[in-house]
Amino acid sequence: MKALTYYIKANPRYSIVTFLFVSSVAFCIFAPRLLDIEPFSKYSVQITVGYWLVGLIFLMLHKFRYMLLSFACSATMCLFLQIFITPSTTPTASVTQEPIIKIGQFNLGDSKSNPNETLRAIKKTNADIISLQEVSFDWYKQIEDSLKENYPYHCKLDNADIYSIDIYSRYPFERCDTILCSSVPILALRFRNNYIGGQFFIISTYIAPPLYKMALQVGKMQLDSISDYCVRQKSPAIILGDYNLHTTSPQIMYFREKAHIIDSRKGYRLERDDGHISLFDIPTDYIFHSPHFNCISFKTVDGPSREHLGIYGEYQINADSIKRPTTFKEGGFLIPKKNKMKK
Repeated sequence: MKALTYYIKANPRYSIVTFLFVSSVAFCIFAPRLLDIEPFSKYSVQITVGYWLVGLIFLMLHKFRYMLLSFACSATMCLFLQIFITPSTTPTASVTQEPIIKIGQFNLGDSKSNPNETLRAIKKTNADIISLQEVSFDWYKQIEDSLKENYPYHCKLDNADIYSIDIYSRYPFERCDTILCSSVPILALRFRNNYIGGQFFIISTYIAPPLYKMALQVGKMQLDSISDYCVRQKSPAIILGDYNLHTTSPQIMYFREKAHIIDSRKGYRLERDDGHISLFDIPTDYIFHSPHFNCISFKTVDGPSREHLGIYGEYQINADSIKRPTTFKEGGFLIPKKNKMKK
């Protein structure tokens, strides 16, 4: 202890920098897990890059102790982020002969463009199943007129708040269930496809921004409800929505582990699919899938005004995980004999 005190007195500037750097790393890693606060942890990737750049500056200035300190902090953050790269974000699967299911997840609440232009951008993705969130009453008529021809099957929650959800599908579904969690709806659609030997689920929900502790608790309960539902069903599932939680949050990590699902987003990139660099755009929307599926393509979708509109993924069944019947209809999807739609 005396030696440490003597070293701090002999090197006050370096000691202060060391304290600030090490404290910031510890705060990013442990604060969300111990204190349920995430002021800086969502910028973990940017902070990691920042330490590395600061280390290069110290190298050019021949400040080797500061350089080693910066590189050590950057390396520590890299080890921390490695947890979120594997095993949940595995390399993109190769395309096989299996049928492809194309899924789109879009949030209309932040759309800054003309509704018709926004809907054209959504239709341009050519998704088979479209999930729309934060759908206000002003959008309903335009959405129905734009999508009903190509997407004859749909299920929606007519909420006059941020939790309103519309799902449009080219494929018929057997059932549309609403699961309530603290009065917050979760929409679950059950499809039946003979090609995969049974049923699979599309589950969509919106989680409010965790601006206060109660909102964070409700979000955790929503994720727990989805996890329990997936575990009970034991069927292929695709879970999607705008969760307002960043990739490195403990809630998302625990959700993936409990539900046994995989994130379609492969790591984190500062460059968007259109080549635009966005340093502080933190992804909070997700398309997760059970191991029964392989994700063969994933991309972000921007609106006409370059605002973030949603995400899009393509999926094929993992042939090793499915027992198929010997015969099936063309396309695999069965049309229900009763009602095609349940609102």
